[in-house]
Amino acid sequence: MVAQVPVSADLLAAAAEVVDAWAPLAAHPNMGCPCGAFASGELGGGVALFLAHGFWPCAVTLEQAHLMPVAGPSGAMRAGPCHA
Repeated sequence: MVAQVPVSADLLAAAAEVVDAWAPLAAHPNMGCPCGAFASGELGGGVALFLAHGFWPCAVTLEQAHLMPVAGPSGAMRAGPCHA
């Protein structure tokens, strides 16, 4: 069983520091950086910490692109359904 870490002001401040640390890379064209951190209790079961980031349709992770290739119709290796 995984123990949950309660969201505290210190944890939220640490998450904000992570967002600030990634801020210099936010304009990089090939990276999805966190752009915000917030806590919410609206999902039920206690307060949860969220790190927000941009959404890029059909984007693939480094793992998907390089460690989990998929063979296409021609036998060429491709990195996911949006790139077929």
